[in-house]
Formats: sequence, structure tokens, C-alpha cells
Amino acid sequence: MNKLTLEYYNEFKTRIAKVEPKLWSYYFPVHAADGDVYVEYVGDNLLLLKKNGHWDALLPPLGTVNKNSIEECFEYLLELNGTEKGSIYNCTGSEIDLVGHENYSISIECQDYIYRKAEQLQLAGGRFNPIRNHISYFKKHYNFVVSPYTPDDYEDCVRLFNGWKEHKQNNTNLADEHAAELFSNLCLFSDMFGITIKVDNMIVGFSIGGMLSETEAICILRKVDCAYKGLSEFIDHEFYMHLPECVQTVNDGDDLSIESLRNYKEKWHPVERRSSCTLSRKPCN
Repeated sequence: MNKLTLEYYNEFKTRIAKVEPKLWSYYFPVHAADGDVYVEYVGDNLLLLKKNGHWDALLPPLGTVNKNSIEECFEYLLELNGTEKGSIYNCTGSEIDLVGHENYSISIECQDYIYRKAEQLQLAGGRFNPIRNHISYFKKHYNFVVSPYTPDDYEDCVRLFNGWKEHKQNNTNLADEHAAELFSNLCLFSDMFGITIKVDNMIVGFSIGGMLSETEAICILRKVDCAYKGLSEFIDHEFYMHLPECVQTVNDGDDLSIESLRNYKEKWHPVERRSSCTLSRKPCN
């Protein structure tokens, strides 16, 4: 077992390219930014592993996903843990059909929100009125500049992120803590991109994304200074305007089970909600 490093980048991309549909968590830098992720080859497949009390697989086997490869993964987790506690996270739900319900169970953990780029650029029709109004307010009341994100923006974005954490106090989500580490990796991956919003020459918002597939992008992390009314809607719309031309859809991740975030994502009218599931082996009687 070895730690996940940048050396696995090309192999990961090759193996994940065969997987459809893709979840937000199938993006390599999401795992590369976590120093506690390990890799192991089991048969012809690559496993991403992490220990949280016990070992789990962070993704289904990368290679050939069938009944045999899934059972091999669980046998390896059993070997590591000495118990049946290990699970496979970030499944798409179809895995249970391969192994059956008799010895396995699957649970939906969250849903990724998928948006169509063309629709988000146009914001046409009455259902987008609230979003257009917020964008118009921001444009009218603030002296702003939109720029591509560069490594030189890192420190200012970190200060903005830390200010957001302080505002949330003890409610900071661990997923956001982890995603912040992606800042330092931005210049290491050619498919990553981002924007910053400055008001009066001060960064008040940033959004960072990457390519999940040839036609689908993801938004990895965005943060704004909530003191600026309409900034959230404005930066999200600008993000779509700065996407590569090849992008057709965007995976904006899940809502972290936060009601306000769920309501915000819903008002952009996703075209799909892509379930992320956890597959577990039932304890032996």
C-alpha cells in the first residue's frame, strides 16, 4: 500500500475515464489534496483507501467494476480491518445490482447537482428572475473586476476563506476544510481553472473548478464575502462564462445536508441530481 501522489495522476485519469456517470468525488485533485489517502492494486484494479477508525475504499474499484472486483475489494478490506466494517464510498448505485441484496446493502449519502451550461448562461424565463435580480443589484452597486485565478491570488483567497470560517465559527464543514488544500495544487493540474472577484481592488470572492470529463466540469470550491449583496449569484454566473468552450454540463457537488445550501442550489434549477451511495457488506450471522 502506498500513499496517493501525483505519480498516479495519469493512471487515475485513464481508469476513471471509463466510469459513467461520474460523481464530483471522481476528480483526482479532490483526493490528491488529502494526505491520508492510499492506493493498492487488487487484481487488475486500483483501490483508493482511507482509514477513519477502519479502512474504507473511497471509490469503487478503478478498472473493471463487476461482481468479482467488488467482492475482491471487500475481501481486501476484511483483511485490513479484521471485520466486515469496511465500505465502498461514492458508488453510483448500480453496484448493488452486480453483487445482489442478499449479502450487501447500499445507502444514498448525498446527491450531486448537475447544471446545463447553456441554460445557466442564458438564465431565461421567469424562474430565473430572483437570480437575475441579485446579479443586477451587484453590478449596479459595486465597482468590481473579474479576473482569472492565478497562484498570486492564493494568499488573498486564503484570508477570505479563513474569514468565512471565523464567521461560521464551529459550524465549518470538514469537506470545506479539505477542499481549501486544493488552492496550493491549482498550478499543478492543467485542467483546473478559476476566477476571482475584486471590489475596490480587494478580492471578495473566488471560484475554482476543473474538468471531470471531456464535456463536464466541476466547481471544486467557491467562497464569497457575504457582506456584498448579490455576489454569490454574480460569481456563479461568471463561473459559467469562464468555462472552457467544450463544457456542456457542470457538477456543482452536493449540498452537505445544509438546508440553506440545498435551497440555493435548487434555485439554479439543476437538470439532474446524481446520487452518491455507500456499498456495505452485511455482517455474517
